[in-house]
Amino acid sequence: MRAWKLIIIFSLTLWVIIVTGSAWGQAATPTITSTPAPTPTQIGGERATLFYRIGAENQPARSWANGGTFGIYMPSDGRLQDMQVICDASTTASFTFTKNGIATNVACSWSTTTGCRNLFAVTGHSVTYAKDDYINVTNTGASGRTCEITVGVLDQDSSEHNAIVAWGHAGSSSNNMLCIPVTDALAESECGGNTLSSSFYLPKAATVQNYSRNGNPCAQFCSFIDFIFVDRTTSSDLFTTTLPDEATAISGPCSGSCALTGGHQFHIRESTDDAIGWDTMTEILEFSGTGQIVTGRSAQWSTGEDRYITQHSPWETTSQLAVACAERGGVAKNLRIGLSAASAQNVTATVCFGVDPTSLSCTGPTCTITAGGTECSDLSTELVIPTGYVYTVKGTSPGQASGTFGFSFEIAPPATPISEVQGCGFETAINTPTPASATETPSITPTVTVTATPTTTPTITLTPTSTPTSTITATMTSSPTPTSTAPFVCWTYTPVPVATPTPKRQSMPYFFE
Repeated sequence: MRAWKLIIIFSLTLWVIIVTGSAWGQAATPTITSTPAPTPTQIGGERATLFYRIGAENQPARSWANGGTFGIYMPSDGRLQDMQVICDASTTASFTFTKNGIATNVACSWSTTTGCRNLFAVTGHSVTYAKDDYINVTNTGASGRTCEITVGVLDQDSSEHNAIVAWGHAGSSSNNMLCIPVTDALAESECGGNTLSSSFYLPKAATVQNYSRNGNPCAQFCSFIDFIFVDRTTSSDLFTTTLPDEATAISGPCSGSCALTGGHQFHIRESTDDAIGWDTMTEILEFSGTGQIVTGRSAQWSTGEDRYITQHSPWETTSQLAVACAERGGVAKNLRIGLSAASAQNVTATVCFGVDPTSLSCTGPTCTITAGGTECSDLSTELVIPTGYVYTVKGTSPGQASGTFGFSFEIAPPATPISEVQGCGFETAINTPTPASATETPSITPTVTVTATPTTTPTITLTPTSTPTSTITATMTSSPTPTSTAPFVCWTYTPVPVATPTPKRQSMPYFFE
């Protein structure tokens, strides 16, 4: 007579453990079969990241203005986790995300290096926020440095969030100014210009879902502001929201022509009867149907060197001043670039990435505007960017100093998991992760315990009723592998145990022979 066959199914991890037996009285030999959970399909491939930049630009402006008491006004519920910071040179500093002015555990610090990270898989740190909460970043010790901070935004249930584009302006503005998510000293940036060079490209078709705006207290008197979202390509006003006065914060769902055409250029026109103008303002738009939008526009240059740009930065002469650090692995695609006025020579832009911001691989989406043209796109090339890698856009010189040079691309969730590193900064060597390995020692008549972990790979422990012990564990190791003379590294990690939910038992069918 053979032993019963027992099938236990756990819905959380989708691991199936089948223990079959030989004749009664003989030791059972465990057979373990794993069925990985399928990767969920994300309609539209949404992904959301908040970008903050400190230095000459200080973006989003409202967050850093007046000490950054509150921050940007979130238009929908969400969760912050997975934080990366990268600065242009070594320093000692700390960064902390705040919610409604109160410090959260999404924070990191470092000493005499160029960056830090706080990854959920390592620390278990995250913070949920509700619609109309204020989110901000505070820092100490980064004075004189240019730093880019990225943090992932998820829905509160940890699914992907709609893409977020957030920006602001810290200077005074006035009637009929055009606003776009860029920042530099150029008159046509932020909300400081009124020419049609103030626009940004949408990498692919998307729909505006939510918006929010908040401003500083009025300096002299308060007045309403209309925000008109404009398709510059078709010269069409799409929808309007109104801030009752400059000291008010508002948020809500998009109402009007909210479905946008990929490849078109857009801007926000501000209209008011305030003859004096207003001060700091922050604006947020949330988009469905697209990955995170990375976009910018800055002044062209006539000198012959290549330059670099990322979210909230101008075109910089050195790459380390214009890189962001990927807080999660993603895929860069759908690059679009454009000039406000035709160049007399070819102009090329390429998405670049790497572990060292001073030594990048420029193999991502790329396109060239031919002499006399104004725009181009690469909608077929895709570039996988692992967690902790830095990325930027490299542009060749337009050969003229007048006008603007803009770019946009999206970072979408990967279709399959990416082999990942975990952080970036200057130290002594680059650590390369070694794939996880499993070891097993035979056991006798085990009882079965399944413990779910925050990742898709659980730890399964087989505890016998008598010795010996059998354990299957995943072990990530790292070995220092210097890849360049620059002391720039990407870190790996050993996961720290965090609280996990108890797996739900779907069914326990018994089969007899």
